[in-house]
Amino acid sequence: MWLVSLVSILYLSSAIMHGWMFRKQILKFRAIYLVDVLALVLHAILLHQWIDIAGGQDLSLANLVACVVWLLAVFILLFSWMKALYKLWLPVSLLAILSIIWVQYRTSVIIKTVLLPKLLLHVVLSLVVSSMLLLVVLLALFVYFQHCCLRKPHTISWIQAFPPLQTTEWLLFRLIAVLFVLLSVELTTSLIFFISHDLTMWWLKVLLTTIVWCVLGILLLGHYRFGWRGLPALYGTFLSLLVLSILYCLTAYGLSWV
Repeated sequence: MWLVSLVSILYLSSAIMHGWMFRKQILKFRAIYLVDVLALVLHAILLHQWIDIAGGQDLSLANLVACVVWLLAVFILLFSWMKALYKLWLPVSLLAILSIIWVQYRTSVIIKTVLLPKLLLHVVLSLVVSSMLLLVVLLALFVYFQHCCLRKPHTISWIQAFPPLQTTEWLLFRLIAVLFVLLSVELTTSLIFFISHDLTMWWLKVLLTTIVWCVLGILLLGHYRFGWRGLPALYGTFLSLLVLSILYCLTAYGLSWV
């Protein structure tokens, strides 16, 4: 229990320091990186204790969400040299605290993944795709917020604390491209491993994933071929990500464990 409290305190301290940096428009503060790294390392130890138990692996919804948030924080810290991404650490650290609290009230779902290697690979891919999905959602909201600020003169001081809009849009579509590749890999492995399963929910998942895959492909084609950008491109991004979010919620709730 003390480790749970320590990790939560570290994330909260990190969120406060990031908020202070944003308000003072400070770009670098070395001590904060140490706090972020320590929080991630201790959080990883907690995840190991929660998931890898004697009877197998506890793949409850709370544990899966905690893994997704942890992976999201790892991605942001690894690419902290991109200012637009590191600005997202504040909401992510708060999400991490909420996920840790949720795990304390979880209902365990024990699965022996050693006996089901295909399922284990699919779960890992789903976690990576989910974390990338959440990262794209947060960055898309960030870009949308920048667009809104540009239309309101009294928010000029806020805009100065952000990276240029062109930079964040460039990064958003790069992340969408990464998500597109990961989604392609997951869709391919699902068809290879589980096509023989006669499960209605599985086919529904494949259908929804294919639709989102097509929408993301059209967005990327329109952006790189025809120069799509701005709010119309953001709305298309939000639509595809909403469908994909619903899909992963269905999977996480155990409606299609494939």
